[in-house]
Amino acid sequence: MSPHANNNNNKSLSFDSTLIHADGACPADGGNAVAAPLTVSTTFHQRLPQALADAFTELGLGASTANDPTGPAYIYSRSSNPTLTRVETILGAAEGAYPGSPGPAHAVCYASGLAALNAALHYYKPRRVYSWAGYHGSLQAVRNYFELTSNQTAANNRGNPIAIQSVSDLPHAGTGAGGLTSDDLILVEYPTNPYGQLPDLLPCANPWYFGGHSDLLAGILVTRDSQLAAQLRFKRTTAGAVPGNLELWLLARSLRTLSVRAKHQAATAQRLVEWLTQVQLGNVDGLQGSVTKVWSAKLPSGCFSPLFSVELKSRTAAQALPHLLDLAKPATSLGGVETLVEWRAQHDPVIEPALVRVSVGLEDADDLIDDWKRALVLADQVCEKVDAKK
Repeated sequence: MSPHANNNNNKSLSFDSTLIHADGACPADGGNAVAAPLTVSTTFHQRLPQALADAFTELGLGASTANDPTGPAYIYSRSSNPTLTRVETILGAAEGAYPGSPGPAHAVCYASGLAALNAALHYYKPRRVYSWAGYHGSLQAVRNYFELTSNQTAANNRGNPIAIQSVSDLPHAGTGAGGLTSDDLILVEYPTNPYGQLPDLLPCANPWYFGGHSDLLAGILVTRDSQLAAQLRFKRTTAGAVPGNLELWLLARSLRTLSVRAKHQAATAQRLVEWLTQVQLGNVDGLQGSVTKVWSAKLPSGCFSPLFSVELKSRTAAQALPHLLDLAKPATSLGGVETLVEWRAQHDPVIEPALVRVSVGLEDADDLIDDWKRALVLADQVCEKVDAKK
C-alpha cells in the first residue's frame, strides 16, 4: 500500500484530502462500511502454511478466508492490528502532503507521548543530558559532543515557535554525529510544514491537536527511514508500548477533521490575542491593568498559535481566572474542541506566578471575548477581597 494518497489521475492529494482518504487501501471489515471500523480483537486467525494449501484443496477441505496472501498477516495486536495500520498509514501519508515535502514518511504509534520519547532516547542512547537553558560559553563547549538535540515546537506554556533549522544543525555540527527529535505540539494541522525538512525523528508527544477531543492518550514517532521505522516497531512490540485499539480508532476518526478544527482555532486565537493585547495597552474601559503581558506568536506557517499565555496583574488573579470563565475549563492539556485556561505555576515553580496558559477551542471568538471581559472584572474583585484579608 502506498502511503501517498492519490486520486484516479495519480495526482497527489492535498494535506486536507490526504487525512480523509490516505487509508483507502486499508482492509475494511464490516461489509464495505464508509466509516473505518473499530477492530477490538487482540488475536487473529493464523494462515494455513502454504506447503499444505494444495493438500487441503485436493481433499476438499477448503481454504480459510484468513489465508489471503495479499493482505497483512496479523498475529497479535501487540505487534500490529488493522486499526494501528490505518492510523500509521494516514500519519505517514500526511507528512508527505505538505507543499514542498520530499514525500511520505513512516509513522510509529505508541501508548503515550512519553513512551514515544522514551523510544527515541533508547534509539539514540545519549550519554549526557544538558539543559538548553545555561551559560552560552558552556553550551558552546559541549556542542561538539551533541549526540541528540530534542526540541519542542511551539514552546509549551507561551506557544513561541522554535527556529527548527538552526536547532537541527546542532547535532550534526560537531563530532557526535547525532540526531534531532522535535516534540511537536501544533504542527500538521497547518497548511504548510514549518519544518521544511522532517527531523530524524519527529515525536508528537500525546498528539493533542490530532485527537482534538480530550479523550485519547497516544504518542507518535515519524521518520523517513524505513529501516529505522521497522526497528522502532520491533522494539515497541518487545516493550509492550502499543496503544489501545479504542485510542487508535478515536485518533483515526479525529484526523479527518484535524485541518478544519485547527484553522478555526488559529483564527479564533488571533481574535482573542488581539483583544487581550488591547487590554494590556489599557484601551479597554474597566480593565486597565488587568493584563500585563500577552505571550503569543505566529507559527512559521503564518497561522496564529492556538496555544498562548497571558500574564495577569497578580498571582491571585491568575489563580482565580480559570475558575471564573464560563466558556473555558480550568484543566491541563491543549488542542481540544473546548477552550482550556490553566494557572501553570501550580505544576512548575519556574513559571511566572501570574501567568495563565490558554488553549483555544472551537467556541465563537466573540463569545470568548465577552466571557473574558466578565471574568477579568470578577478576578479584580476577588483580588480586592483577598488583599483586604491580608
